[in-house]
Amino acid sequence: MLALRASRPAWRSPALSRPLSAQSQSLRLLLASPLPRSPLLRSISTTRSLYDDASLAPSPPTTTAVKPTGNIIKGTLWFENVYPLNTGLLDPRRYLARFLSQSVEKEVREVFMPKKLPGGLEFSSVRLESNRKEGGVYVYYEVDKTAAVTSEPELVDGKAMVEKPIESADDVAKFVKLQVDKRAPVAWFNLNRIDVLPVRGEPWVEDMPGRPPVEFLRVEFDGPDVHLEQLFKEFRPFGRIMDITMLPASSKEDPRYATVQFLRKTQAIRAKNCVHGDVIDGTRISIHYDKRSSRHRGFEWIAAHQRIALIIGLGLFAGITYIIFDPIRVFYIQNKLTKKYTASKYINMALHWLHNQQVTLIQKTARLFGAKMNKQDSAIEAEDVWSARKMEAERLEKYLQETPDNFVLVSGPRGSGKSDLVMKAVEKLPYKLVVNCQDLVDQSEIAFSSRLAAQLGYFPVFSFWNSISGFADTIVTALTGAKAGLATNTEAQIEHMLEMTTRALENLTHEQSEKARKISERVGNKDEVKASSKSEIDVGDGPTVPVAAGPPADIVYPVVVIDGFMTKEKSRNDFLYETLARWGAMLEENRIAHVVFISNNPSAPRVLSRQQASKTLELVHLADADTENSMIFVRARLGLVFASSELMSSVEALGGRLTDLELLIQKIKAGAPAPDAFNDIVAKSIAEIRKVGLADDSAEAKKSIPWRTEQLWKVIQLLGKYEEVGYDELRMNPLFWGEEEALSQMESAGLINVIHHNSRPYSIRAGRPVYRVAFQRMVADTKLSATMGVRTLKRLMVKEEGKIRDWEDELTKLSNVLATGGVASVGREARRGIESRIDYLGRQLGASAKKCEAWTVEEDRLKAKLKLADA
Repeated sequence: MLALRASRPAWRSPALSRPLSAQSQSLRLLLASPLPRSPLLRSISTTRSLYDDASLAPSPPTTTAVKPTGNIIKGTLWFENVYPLNTGLLDPRRYLARFLSQSVEKEVREVFMPKKLPGGLEFSSVRLESNRKEGGVYVYYEVDKTAAVTSEPELVDGKAMVEKPIESADDVAKFVKLQVDKRAPVAWFNLNRIDVLPVRGEPWVEDMPGRPPVEFLRVEFDGPDVHLEQLFKEFRPFGRIMDITMLPASSKEDPRYATVQFLRKTQAIRAKNCVHGDVIDGTRISIHYDKRSSRHRGFEWIAAHQRIALIIGLGLFAGITYIIFDPIRVFYIQNKLTKKYTASKYINMALHWLHNQQVTLIQKTARLFGAKMNKQDSAIEAEDVWSARKMEAERLEKYLQETPDNFVLVSGPRGSGKSDLVMKAVEKLPYKLVVNCQDLVDQSEIAFSSRLAAQLGYFPVFSFWNSISGFADTIVTALTGAKAGLATNTEAQIEHMLEMTTRALENLTHEQSEKARKISERVGNKDEVKASSKSEIDVGDGPTVPVAAGPPADIVYPVVVIDGFMTKEKSRNDFLYETLARWGAMLEENRIAHVVFISNNPSAPRVLSRQQASKTLELVHLADADTENSMIFVRARLGLVFASSELMSSVEALGGRLTDLELLIQKIKAGAPAPDAFNDIVAKSIAEIRKVGLADDSAEAKKSIPWRTEQLWKVIQLLGKYEEVGYDELRMNPLFWGEEEALSQMESAGLINVIHHNSRPYSIRAGRPVYRVAFQRMVADTKLSATMGVRTLKRLMVKEEGKIRDWEDELTKLSNVLATGGVASVGREARRGIESRIDYLGRQLGASAKKCEAWTVEEDRLKAKLKLADA
């Protein structure tokens, strides 16, 4: 509804014969003055006139409004700013205006339109037509001059004031505008004045969304062109004109037109609704909004200045990202740490409260009926059962309570419970952040950055920016001939994510430091007041001891957990490991947060030590549990007081690897007997070994493994027979030839576990305890053993035959030298040396020949096991 700031005027009163007030006298004087030739009043323009001197102002146009026909005056008025402008589909005011259109028209008819005009004339509005797109209403009216009523003139200061009657539509518009200005109505949607203007042309109401109101008007001529001066005179009363562009005389474009640019959009709306369809100097003009001039002028400038526009656009985007998005990202990361504005936090609190209430109710009910509660908990964690895990957990928790100095590495074989131990240690800490490297490596660039952003709480993230910046750099290079340096790679984006995370962690630490400092200052001031009379305390006959201030408040440092560190050392995004290690060292050195790395890679300590060369790495190594603790864990999870002999043998053979014990418990709970569950786990382990180590799937897989299958088979044979094998003894085996790379790759794959002693590799064990049982069963497999035995013998014979060929060639050359007498000039000693070398080569040839002969016999024996029955 329209907001009005004045009461209803006196002219709405039906009593026309009573004396006029001072307002009526002013109106009579205004109407008695000669009317200007212009149908528009100078006061309707909301902008200040360019011409301060009336003598310099252009003369108003000579065209008048709708001329009276006989005794009937017909005309049209335009009420502007009664509806909000249609600024877009998302503007809710346009829908409200459509809902209130009937009430707005009713208010215009009853409040703004007068019932009587001077001289007693009847003002009748024929109809109203809303133009919601342009924010106004057309009012079509008629005035019958024959209904005039004469009255006695009113005396003002002893003089008779003669009221001039309404003679034209200009008089009607002038009177209505005066009444509206007295009320000074203000629109509710933009707090601007509502104004009324006479319409000189033919109103045209359209609701095409493709032609929104703009500052540019296209004035089309239906007849000869209107001169520039005349156009300025016609349109200047509606507001400040920025420019008028005429179509060149040589142009063949039809229809002819001119473009008028106003300072404001509202001024252009006035001109269009009041002048459209008017006739100027015999030419009818049609007015439309010039969409091309308003919407595409920016694109035209960009097309003309591509190099500058591209650089400016990218610079603005980078500036907006830095000013707006970076604080938002820091807020989201900090909220992920604190969970202050996370709904799940409060939901978990409510569920925890309901759970406590339910447990309390059950306990009261049980006591009421005399029942005893079973306190056995079937979900006892491994860390609560194994004393070794307790010691390591307490050590880790104690470290996290100290001031950050150097990061911690929790190492151990796969499935030893490293992640569970760390998560248990940081469970009660308020600020923790977990980065799982296994979910990030071997991913595409977009998936890689998106997943890391989700783990850090980094939002918003523009994963497509790398592609856009690379494309922009290519365009600039093609246009300018030189690289602009706009392209950014994934590493730069990851560095920015970690930088924002550092800011969030710094904010948390700084807030706690400031709070601790204020508490310390308050405590210190209180101690000074208490110690003002006695600042020292006597301790017997000894020296006096000063009174110490209260202890400073504790700072809970955030904890960053990096899980799966260097799990896949050679992967697509392996630069992440070095970046995270460098970032973790920075956090520790600046005492911003604790950093805990979890890795099963034996080379992880070397990588981390390089980042903190002057400090000692805090290492927590987890090993498999012994049989006694493993049985305690299994019985607790299964709720058993005593274990059967079958279960004990299965657990003893399975070993103390946490993941294998969990799998055994799950299978037993599902109803499988302990021996069957154990055999199922062993069979699955054999399949893993054959797939990963022996590459049974395809020939391509065999090329990708970093060791030879014969080398792994030798390890399987030895570890199937012995629990532990010497590292150096295995390395010097003919199949390894003293190389360590194959053993190192086997350890990285989790097939073996290298035991270190005195800071050097000492012995080798199976990668998992269950693997030793799998190795034994693989060796016991006759067909598999025969197949791998044949391949091993062939590999050995190829190597040995190569030696034999080399020795035979050397022996042939030396024999030719002796036969031809080429050493006669050298002397007797040289001949003896050659003969000694020939004897040595002969012995080596004989030994190698015996080996090859024995291997051939063994190969035939193994091939006999693989021979088909009908062959």
